[in-house]
Amino acid sequence: MTDKLEASGDLPLRIYGSYYWNDPEIDPIPMIEELVKENNTELVKARKIKVNIDGGDEHHTALFVDPYSDKPDVQVAPIIPYDTLNETVKRADAKGLDVFCHCHGDLAVRKMLDAIELAIEENPERDRHNVISHAMLIHPEDYGRFKELGVVVDLQAHWGTLDPFLVNVTKVRLGEERLNRYIAIKTMMDNDATVSISSDWPATTYFAAVEPLTIIQMAVTRRLPGQPEMEQLGGAEAMVPLADALRAYTLDSAAGIGIDNMVGSLEEGKLADLIVLDQNPFDVAPEDISKINVLYTVMNGRLVHEARVE
Repeated sequence: MTDKLEASGDLPLRIYGSYYWNDPEIDPIPMIEELVKENNTELVKARKIKVNIDGGDEHHTALFVDPYSDKPDVQVAPIIPYDTLNETVKRADAKGLDVFCHCHGDLAVRKMLDAIELAIEENPERDRHNVISHAMLIHPEDYGRFKELGVVVDLQAHWGTLDPFLVNVTKVRLGEERLNRYIAIKTMMDNDATVSISSDWPATTYFAAVEPLTIIQMAVTRRLPGQPEMEQLGGAEAMVPLADALRAYTLDSAAGIGIDNMVGSLEEGKLADLIVLDQNPFDVAPEDISKINVLYTVMNGRLVHEARVE
């Protein structure tokens, strides 16, 4: 379907796919290589292996460095055994293939960083675009490793509030100290990591959002929309400056895909992918960013969306 839409000029977005790997009995490399051959047009490409290492904290299936607060005896096994993970990431890297992962807990994050580090040490230097996604909790000892290894950390800002799920589930699982380090966007930026912000749509826990301006607002405020007096997850110091949130949703998200030389900022020589808003985000109150309207969307210099005027 996408090839016909692209050929007719009716595909209004870029699609960068991956092979989802959550079965250690399957070798994902031949799978992604086949997808790369089948999907390599201007707008539709296959680029990465998506690795699923752990589950989530609600069912005690996320991997954490320290024990669960409510069930300290729980032992969680990784979905992909660490030896298999290390060997597969190394082989993929040698073929020029990047990885990104579902890593919920800080141990999952650490093990993915370890696998990427091993691949970098053993394989020739190349232009890499590895991404660790979600990273709900990152251990402080690993903050600096993202910059060192050139790994993009992809976070979901709309999960970074003290919503009922985090208060009633995550806080019980992990305790208040670890809870306050959840979705550490500002912390990772302060540690010079390349941070992208995304929606992970349609997956969610309490609050579902796909609209970029809503998610950017939540990165800036660390509050649910419409709740300006809500206590902030991580405190006021966890609020992300608007300019940094915008960069994370544009240029640094493009960096995670490996196309920041093409899109993500308005520069001479880049593709004309842009939106036109009816207000300047810097001129409105942070809690009103989500109320800004998108008037036009342009891709490749062509108008693909125009807001209806009532």
